[in-house]
Amino acid sequence: MITYLIDKNHSNSCGYNKKTEEIQTDTPCGNNGIVDKLVMQAKSETQEKALFEAVTYLKYKGYLQSQIDIIAEQLRNCFQISRGSIFKDCISPSIESICSQIMSLGSYPPDCTVFEQDVIECNNVYHNTYDNLFFSGNHTSFSGQAINVPMWIDKINNDPNISLEGSKQTKQINIINGSCQETLFLQPYSVALVEIIMP
Repeated sequence: MITYLIDKNHSNSCGYNKKTEEIQTDTPCGNNGIVDKLVMQAKSETQEKALFEAVTYLKYKGYLQSQIDIIAEQLRNCFQISRGSIFKDCISPSIESICSQIMSLGSYPPDCTVFEQDVIECNNVYHNTYDNLFFSGNHTSFSGQAINVPMWIDKINNDPNISLEGSKQTKQINIINGSCQETLFLQPYSVALVEIIMP
């Protein structure tokens, strides 16, 4: 029989973050503990690499650095918006004024329709890169290159102080006629996951 325990001491990013906060606070899950710091590290590194991938995409499409600077300045906040609403909420209101600036600086894009599609696709490149790196730690760029970050969410969740594996206990039990009886002692507000492996 294998048991995994979720309680105040095991399998709990909230509890672990609280235990490791630098200055004790009244916040139930702690503030600026090890989990917070690792998530901030993952987010920062991921954003940097996702932005680099988005800029690389624009260069690949034929945009000059001066054009990319304008896009970054004018549309930077758009990349924080969900993909579903980016056009309506952020790009659409600004597209004409930005497009005229962009087109005056180079021969690409040929028109505002192409520019609009490139910006939407650039946002997709950013979000795909960000999501893959933030949650899994790796991503294959649009040019086929591997991109990695040293810290990501799945890695944080697999820390023995956080993951179910950190509370794993194995015990030999007797199964008679397909049934068994065991007693588990739990603290209040705890959860136990029990796995019984039949021979």
